[in-house]
Amino acid sequence: MEAFELGDRNGPRARMQFTASDESGTRLDLSRGYRAVEVDTPSSQKLRDLGSFRRDIEMAQVFCDQLLEQGLDSIKSARHPHLALWIAALTTYGRAFKTGVRVTELPTVELLGEEETRWHHYLLNLRDKHVAHAVNDNEHATVIAFLTDSAFARRSISRVGLSHIELQPTDDEARALTNLCTTVLADLNRRMRALEGVIAKELIAMGEEAVYALSDLVVPSYDRENVAKRRKGTSPSRPTRRSPKASR
Repeated sequence: MEAFELGDRNGPRARMQFTASDESGTRLDLSRGYRAVEVDTPSSQKLRDLGSFRRDIEMAQVFCDQLLEQGLDSIKSARHPHLALWIAALTTYGRAFKTGVRVTELPTVELLGEEETRWHHYLLNLRDKHVAHAVNDNEHATVIAFLTDSAFARRSISRVGLSHIELQPTDDEARALTNLCTTVLADLNRRMRALEGVIAKELIAMGEEAVYALSDLVVPSYDRENVAKRRKGTSPSRPTRRSPKASR
């Protein structure tokens, strides 16, 4: 019997995307002489996790590049909608470097240069202390009172108000973030390609009959009612440890 081996590496390589409107349970018809089957070998979880990390970093770069394209000088107030791009970029970048249900080691930062490492820690702290949590050193609110101050007017309190000042993104910060994303993505893609080779060998070890008996890939089910539920074993409490801000 002919040995079961890895075939043409030029087969279909598509990053498939499903939306909530797709019908769950639908079998994917590639219509090119191929079947797509769902794989769960010992290394599959690592590849799934790396793909999740890559999604975070990719979206952070998309948001940040769009902000740079719009121009930071377009932000004229603290309520400008372009700020949403910066908040989203910091949030998704920081998420890739936080422990959680993903079990694979986090994206490595050892490959970063000295300047990149400083920016990396600075941006993570900015995300943790300014975006993820409210009332911190990155914003300042002062209650103020306006008093009459004239020799021709009786002393009185004219009105009471509030002065609120907060950090706005700079061009240097945005460019540092998108450059970091480029570096991290290159490493994630390298690790994913290596894992794909490992998983291919694991499939070969299973044997031809077992591999061809795997279930066809179908559109996954999506239960909106479970989205907001807390995962089992997670704690609602917030961590109290805060990392020092890195100097630039």
